Amino acid sequence: MSSKILSNFYRCTVESILTSSITVWYGNCTAQDRKALQRVVKTAQHISGAAFHSLQDIYSTRVTRRAHNIIKDSTHPQHRLFTLLPSGGRYQSLRSRTTRMTNSFYPQAIRLAWPVEVLYMTQEGGMSLHLPPEVFSEAKCGTEYRYQLQQLLHQYLYI
Repeated sequence: MSSKILSNFYRCTVESILTSSITVWYGNCTAQDRKALQRVVKTAQHISGAAFHSLQDIYSTRVTRRAHNIIKDSTHPQHRLFTLLPSGGRYQSLRSRTTRMTNSFYPQAIRLAWPVEVLYMTQEGGMSLHLPPEVFSEAKCGTEYRYQLQQLLHQYLYI
């Protein structure tokens, strides 16, 4: 079979099953469970000869996308959980007593979500991502890392 057919089969069936409601269950998976699930992805990569996204990447992308949809929808019942800190750079984290609560969807979503205010209009009329300099100064992380982080966040916001 061709690599394209095997890749399509993986994405349509196996990945679909593995990522079904991933935002609900993946945060509280044990490291052993995550390793076993990632082994399925690596085996599929080996068989098909194509590269696939890791389950952690899929989880982060979906949580971020869902969080931004909640933030945009002021009628959503949990919209009030996403309150900006006074600096406006991040959302206020939820307090939790247990690791189970800390790893659940809403605390994870708040940690992964960046405020829409970090976006600004470019001169060409498009949107661009701006990280506040006090959060990621070049002295702390370097220019190349900052650029990669901007690209990654831009990808999450526009998927």
